[in-house]
Amino acid sequence: MTALRSVRVCGFAITADTAASTAKFVQGTGTNCGTGTADLTGAMAMGIASNVTLGSGLGELFKTTAANALCLTAVTGTITGVVSYAKY
Repeated sequence: MTALRSVRVCGFAITADTAASTAKFVQGTGTNCGTGTADLTGAMAMGIASNVTLGSGLGELFKTTAANALCLTAVTGTITGVVSYAKY
């Protein structure tokens, strides 16, 4: 998080663990976006050991409001992944 800057997501690949899972990207402040949390995406449902990939790393898919952090939240199950982003 940087004051007056937004986190702009350019691409991501997330994977569900050994159980069906649901994930979403959120923004907020505080530890792990614990304060002022707002959804940036809808919930993405994934089957067992499946993945969701979006974006090529070129261009912006979505962004946070300035001075907010970006967090990937596992609504259900366990999620791992990687995010390509820029801050400006």
